[in-house]
Parts: sequence; C-alpha cells; structure tokens
Amino acid sequence: MGAVVAVFVGEYDISHKATFRLELSLLRDELHLVLDMSAVSYIDSTCVTQLVMLADGRGRLGLPPAAIVVHSPSVRRLFDILQLGKLFRVESAIDEVLPKDGTPVRIQYPAPGDESTISQSDIPIVTEGVLAPAREFCYVEGTTSSRFTTT
Repeated sequence: MGAVVAVFVGEYDISHKATFRLELSLLRDELHLVLDMSAVSYIDSTCVTQLVMLADGRGRLGLPPAAIVVHSPSVRRLFDILQLGKLFRVESAIDEVLPKDGTPVRIQYPAPGDESTISQSDIPIVTEGVLAPAREFCYVEGTTSSRFTTT
C-alpha cells in the first residue's frame, strides 16, 4: 500500500473541470492521499467544487481526509475563506503530510492546468534539494530512501 502524492501544476478553471474531476475520481479510493498543489497559482469555484466532491466521496467510503499542500497566498486565502480545512488537512509544506515511517510514497502527475511555467519534473517533492519526478520513494525523518519505480 502506501501514500499517493498527486502533483498539480498551473491554473485550474472551468475549462479544466472535466479533467480535474476525472483525475480526482481516480485518486478518491487511495487510503493516504496528498494533493500537492504547491505549484497551483489559481483555482476557481468549479474546481473547488470538485475538491469538495472528493472529500464527500472519501467520507462516504470511511477514508481519512486527504491532505492538500498549498503555497500560493491567493489559493491559501480562498481555502481559508471556504473553510476547506474542515474537509482536508491543508498544509504549506509537503514534509508536514508525508509519512515519516518508511511507508512507500507513489508520485503521480495529473494533467497540468493553464499557464504552467514549471516542468513537472522540476517540482521539488521533498526538501533539502532532492527531487522526486515520477518515482516511488520512502520518506524517513527528512531523508529519502529511493526505490525508483516509475509510475
């Protein structure tokens, strides 16, 4: 088993609703789910609704709340105003949501939003300068033990 980190990049608006909904539906049943939205600069109400539907679906299945990592001040403010912290574990750093007990972590890269200027393979998944593009690794107290399996 293990945790799944889905890395979202760019801007998500009504033109991405169907794709965003599909991506989230494919992730819904994961026991330990992290939505890394640290490279998301904008999200509109249609996509926020999809997040709420994800939380509702996970709740009906008896799964724990997913974690969301947010860096953008405007996205964080929106999440705070909408009180999404009641549905998700909203954090500002990936280190705060990754398992620290050696549990395997699988990284997935859903379709990017508009205005994505960052290559998905350049997004730091763990701190201390270690990048984890599309691979599986274990996170143990600030270090990575790589298994390097492509997803």
